[in-house]
Amino acid sequence: AAGSDEIGRMAEALSLFRDTAVEVEEKNLRDVAEARQRLVDAIESISEGFALYDREDRLVLSNSRYRELLYAGLEAELTPGTAFEEIIRRSAERGYIRDAEGRVDEWVAERLWRHRNPGEPWVQRRGDGRWIMISERRISAGGTVAVYSDITELKRREENLAEKSTALEALSNKLAKYLAPQVY
Repeated sequence: AAGSDEIGRMAEALSLFRDTAVEVEEKNLRDVAEARQRLVDAIESISEGFALYDREDRLVLSNSRYRELLYAGLEAELTPGTAFEEIIRRSAERGYIRDAEGRVDEWVAERLWRHRNPGEPWVQRRGDGRWIMISERRISAGGTVAVYSDITELKRREENLAEKSTALEALSNKLAKYLAPQVY
């Protein structure tokens, strides 16, 4: 009878251990799901486009601003696992990229090089006349994180200032020519 009590206590202990392990695993899974949802919510809340690509250059995560800003009309094709090259090639072929017009293959090769060797942020002209600043960085896990900002309004102001500066310079030159003969 003493042996069966000992086996019974061992069975109870094993059962308690198993139940505790299951509870801990379920809590860990809930914590991971909550942390992932917080990350997704945070990325979705930013005003810039955001995309994360894995080490094989496949889309892992993006926000709706990324899809609206860069690929309106391609949203259904921007699913996790889609290759970066496939995304940019489709956008170039559909006229989304002004610099790719008439030279899609060459542009795709240039864009891939820039994506795989990120440096300073750079500006891309879009087919619809918008200007997008692209900032890409490699991450320690081997992927790439990218942030896309619409700077169209800033570029318009810059162009407006350049036009005004040119007009002022022309006026200044005319005034100088007009006033020059009158100076003794």
